[in-house]
Amino acid sequence: RRREHFSAHTVTPEQLLAAMDGAGVDAVLAVTLPIYGVSNAYALRAAALAPQRIGVVGLIDPESPDLDARVRDWRATPGMLALRVPLYIDSEVESVRHGPMRRVLVAAERHNVPVCVYPPGRLAEVEALARDFPDLQLIVDHIGLAQPPVICDLSRQPFKGLDGLLRLAGCRNVAVKATGAPAAWKTRAMASVPGGVVFAAGPSASTPLSPAS
Repeated sequence: RRREHFSAHTVTPEQLLAAMDGAGVDAVLAVTLPIYGVSNAYALRAAALAPQRIGVVGLIDPESPDLDARVRDWRATPGMLALRVPLYIDSEVESVRHGPMRRVLVAAERHNVPVCVYPPGRLAEVEALARDFPDLQLIVDHIGLAQPPVICDLSRQPFKGLDGLLRLAGCRNVAVKATGAPAAWKTRAMASVPGGVVFAAGPSASTPLSPAS
């Protein structure tokens, strides 16, 4: 379903920049999706067209024999700002807890590379990671909630689990990306949600990433 959705909604870098201009958006983050494997070429090509406006959050192969060196040099790649670690399914959670992906987190903390995590239904895992890696900047994608239409639909309580996000407010190394919010915030139920998140976490908990940084 995920591949089918994204295949039907392709956007070229040129179209993205035109849409940004039309909407008055100064800068964006291009996130490599798992459907591309661990190739960040597409997102990096977009960043190369407008390095002051497009930054990249990329994927890495946790089995790479030179993993530590790759993470160390991650932000030396033009446009690359952070890593992304998916937490969609049980096997990904297990990899983060006890498997190869934990090595990525160890290296990222060592080399000061921010890590974006997308944990729909698994915000407790982020809380555990924040404790285990206190010097690692973690960023919760999509306010930690499942995003329609790929993972859920709006008829299925899109804000279920938001309390788990609010519990992260006490974690000094966790920030939140509000990306995806407009897609879910078309229902009346969300009218008071953004204020609750900002009140709990504070505006300083917004994402520290910037293409111009």
